[in-house]
Amino acid sequence: MNFIFDIGNVLIDFKPETFLHRLINNPLDEDKINEIIFKSNEWVKLDEGTITSKEACSNFCLREPKYQELIIKTMEKIPEMLTPMPKTIELLPKIKESGHRLYFLSNYHKELSRYVQDKYPFWGLFDGGVFSCDIHCCGQALL
Repeated sequence: MNFIFDIGNVLIDFKPETFLHRLINNPLDEDKINEIIFKSNEWVKLDEGTITSKEACSNFCLREPKYQELIIKTMEKIPEMLTPMPKTIELLPKIKESGHRLYFLSNYHKELSRYVQDKYPFWGLFDGGVFSCDIHCCGQALL
């Protein structure tokens, strides 16, 4: 039997609103930065692997120069938001030891996918997987 895991909010915590609240702690600015970054077309393009984080950040700053400092700060700190979800991570070796195969499938952009793979050792348990950035296609773009 094969098990396929999503990454965001399954294996790795991804809660932009909570992250922005801790980082900025100003509800109006938090909402604006969430809109500028996480709800943007650039975010989808990052997940598709068709632009880099640097290009996205530049686009955000050009479009919203008033928020340039917060945009840059947020983009630099995004990896800090990406922490493992222990209860799910604890399941992976148990599933693997039971003789099953593990795969992942997720919308993720290149810099962040490389970051989590380098930072967290549980990736070695997977038999394979697909990040949207590597195939230039993501579920968001299809909706």
